[in-house]
Amino acid sequence: MSKDRDWNAVDAHFRNSAGPMRDRRLRRNVSRPNSQNILKEYLDTTYICDFCGDEFPHVKRIVVDTDYDRTISEAKYACEECSQEKEEQRLMSHASHKR
Repeated sequence: MSKDRDWNAVDAHFRNSAGPMRDRRLRRNVSRPNSQNILKEYLDTTYICDFCGDEFPHVKRIVVDTDYDRTISEAKYACEECSQEKEEQRLMSHASHKR
């Protein structure tokens, strides 16, 4: 005995479930995050500079550059000012080693 697929039932499934990829973990009538919430959360996020200890909306880390590789060292993030200062020190040190 072969079971044929009931295509009307398949159509009803997709019609009633809002599509095949519906996230069934979300309960009904629960607010879902929207792009405004995510953007606000992103803009409200602050990061602490590992060098001066102040909070900033953005920090950065230079990992690889010419004769500079920090891929295996501890990650340290710097604000713009500390990063600029550190970069100048690194370039001066690099120039003095080349002499």
